[in-house]
Amino acid sequence: MNIPTHQTTRVKGMLLWGTLIFTALLLSGCQEVFTYSLFEGMQRDPSSLPPEQQISLAKNALANNDKDLMEDLYDEIVAIAADDPEQYALAAQIAMSLSGVTDVIEEAGTSGTSSDIEALAESLDTAMLANVATNVENAVAAGVTVEPSVYIAAAGAELLEYLSGVGDDTIPDPSTWDGNASAELDNAWDYLVAAGEDPTSLYESLQP
Repeated sequence: MNIPTHQTTRVKGMLLWGTLIFTALLLSGCQEVFTYSLFEGMQRDPSSLPPEQQISLAKNALANNDKDLMEDLYDEIVAIAADDPEQYALAAQIAMSLSGVTDVIEEAGTSGTSSDIEALAESLDTAMLANVATNVENAVAAGVTVEPSVYIAAAGAELLEYLSGVGDDTIPDPSTWDGNASAELDNAWDYLVAAGEDPTSLYESLQP
C-alpha cells in the first residue's frame, strides 16, 4: 500500500463514501475491551519491554484509546507479528485507531453533523490507513482472524489507493471488482465479503 498523504479531491470523495459505508453498517464490538491497567504508572520505555508485555500494553492502550502509547508501540507490534502472525490483527486495529477511522465511525454513529464527519474524514492519516490494509493482508495470508470493522477499513484503504492511481474520483460499480485486473479493487471486494457484506448491494443502497 502506498497512498499519498496529500489530500486530493478524489481522496476526499472516497473518504466521504467510506464514511457512508461505516454509517450504514453500524459496526459494533470492533475491539476487545480490556478492563485492567496492568502498566498504570509505568515509567519504562515500552520498546524495552519483552514482547508479551508489549502486546498486553498495546491491547490496553487500544481499549483506552491511548493514541500516544499506541504510536509508541505500533512498530514494536508489527515487528513481533513477523514471528507471531496473530499480532497482525492487533497491529491492524492499532493502525485503524491511529488513522482516525474509529473517530469517524463514532462521530457518524452519534449526533455529529455532516460537516463534523466531513472534517474528520479529511483529517484521516491515509498513510496509517494504508498500514491497516498491509497488516490485514499479512494476517489473511497467515490465516489469522480479523475483525469485520478492520476488514472494512482495509477495503477503504485499497479503494483509496486505486483512486489515487487512476486519477479519478468515481468508484466503479462493485460488480466489476471481483477478479478485476486491479489488485486494489479485487482486495476491496474480498475484504468486504470477509466482513460479511455484499459490496454490490451496499454500493447500491448508498447511491443518491
